[in-house]
Amino acid sequence: MLGYTRQNRNSRTMDFFGPAGFATSGGVMLQSGMNAPILFGSLGMQMRLFDSSAMVRFVLDAIGTSSANMGNYYALFSFKPLQSGSGKLRLSTSIRLPLGLFDAPIPYGGLTGAGLEITAQSAWYVNADTLLWEGAWAAAARLTANMVLGGPAVAFQPFAELAYLFGPGKWQFSLGLDGQSLKTFLAIK
Repeated sequence: MLGYTRQNRNSRTMDFFGPAGFATSGGVMLQSGMNAPILFGSLGMQMRLFDSSAMVRFVLDAIGTSSANMGNYYALFSFKPLQSGSGKLRLSTSIRLPLGLFDAPIPYGGLTGAGLEITAQSAWYVNADTLLWEGAWAAAARLTANMVLGGPAVAFQPFAELAYLFGPGKWQFSLGLDGQSLKTFLAIK
């Protein structure tokens, strides 16, 4: 995988989601049972909202191959895809709000900060030179905490996320760690 990141050096203590910046990455993936390589890439940009520590983030992800369905890649949060195609684009737009820096002690560690991210996503599929919309879009609110634990103060970020898929009208609640969903507890229609 190849990538490039450019970040501003004017980060502030309250920048829970990091400084403003631009990132791009891409690569080629080979999977057994597939006749062609899978190409993927991502472009992302995070900007400061006015002169605050709140950030606005835009991300465009793309994946494609000539021999398989890419519907399950780059899902709208963890919802099942509604379409299929040999290529897929996903656009995400977020507002990221720091909720504060804390020094709340917990046994063998502490809670050092928290942030709220509100995100909207949608996707498009490429099929035989046509671009097909997912047919729905999703929105989610994610509450993330920054915690430290242990003598060497290992940092980790647990989160809780509530997402809604507009169109089919499905709800989903997930818990995760360091950006990766670990368990979806609620998926109701």
